[in-house]
Amino acid sequence: MLPLLWFSLWSPAPAALAAGDDGAAALQAADKVFTPAQRSAIVAIVRQALKQDPSILTDAFSSMRAAVAQDEAQRVRKALKANWHKIAQAPEWASQGPHAGRPVIVAFIDPRCGFCRRETPVVQSWLKSHPHVRYMERIIPILGAGSLQGARAIYAAGLQGRYAPMRDRVVMSSTTPNQAQLDAMAQSLGLDMGRFHTDMQGHEVTKLITSNLEAAQLLGIDGTPTFVIGRSQLVPGAVDADRLSALASQAAHEDDD
Repeated sequence: MLPLLWFSLWSPAPAALAAGDDGAAALQAADKVFTPAQRSAIVAIVRQALKQDPSILTDAFSSMRAAVAQDEAQRVRKALKANWHKIAQAPEWASQGPHAGRPVIVAFIDPRCGFCRRETPVVQSWLKSHPHVRYMERIIPILGAGSLQGARAIYAAGLQGRYAPMRDRVVMSSTTPNQAQLDAMAQSLGLDMGRFHTDMQGHEVTKLITSNLEAAQLLGIDGTPTFVIGRSQLVPGAVDADRLSALASQAAHEDDD
């Protein structure tokens, strides 16, 4: 899982700010209820309890992590529900499976992401045995100029009906291809090179990439690969075939509800 470098998705959380205000109010109220001596005694009791049973603190942290995870899951579900029409979209040539296929899986990848390089053949092999799934791929070039150039080349090839083989060539390359190497890849696929160069810098390709980045930002995606599986699951990082099957099965049942 590689971090999103091109834009920051972080902003102060209103809930966290509110919690801070509540904590300050609680301390002020405690000052009115307890005397200084009583407050000191309470602190001493808590310290002694933690020394005698450190698991109290471990349990508290576990509860906090669980609460944060639950809040994040709820945030994701709300974001997916509110923005589904913006998330579950990709050109037909960057999609696989029937239009009404279920569940819908949307993959956000970067052409220079090493994890994406390892994940691409896993996903493609898995899709062959799951023809009922609707799979959409969205490229977010977040790892610098090489990623952007690779994304442009892949989408320009897609406009000539050669998205998948160009994606494989670019993503599976162990080095960042320069323009000459991208041209060689395009020529090997029999592309119209004049159109290829024009489309790489053209409005349609730029619009696709911009739309992908905006969709990623809506979900708070901060690395690749990241999978949207159904309308409630956001799964960061690479997944193996077994886990992908389990997540897809769960998503299909959730979509039935």
